[in-house]
Amino acid sequence: MAKNTPKDRAAAAAALTRIANFLDVPIAAFYEAAPEADGAAPIDPARHAEIRELIRQFLRLHDPKARGRCLAYVRRAADEAGCAPAPAPAASRDSTPGLEGS
Repeated sequence: MAKNTPKDRAAAAAALTRIANFLDVPIAAFYEAAPEADGAAPIDPARHAEIRELIRQFLRLHDPKARGRCLAYVRRAADEAGCAPAPAPAASRDSTPGLEGS
C-alpha cells in the first residue's frame, strides 16, 4: 500500500494521466462533482462510481482474450442500447504503458 509520499503521489498522478489520456477524458472526469471541460454539468456521481468500478475490474484482467471478450460485451451492450459510436482510438493509445493490448 502506498504511504502517500511525494514519490507515491507522483506515480499515482502519472497513472491517472495515462488512464485519462487512454480514455480520451480530462483528469477531472475521475473526481466527484468535477465540472466538465466544456462547462457542462458534471457527470452523475453514481455513474462515476460505475466507471471507476468498470476500470478497476478491467485492469484485473491479464488475459488478452478475456479483455477482448469484455470489450466486445460492452460494445455490443452500447450498440443494443442505441448509444452513439465511440470516437476512434488515437494512435498514441496503442502504446500507453500498462494498457497495451486492450
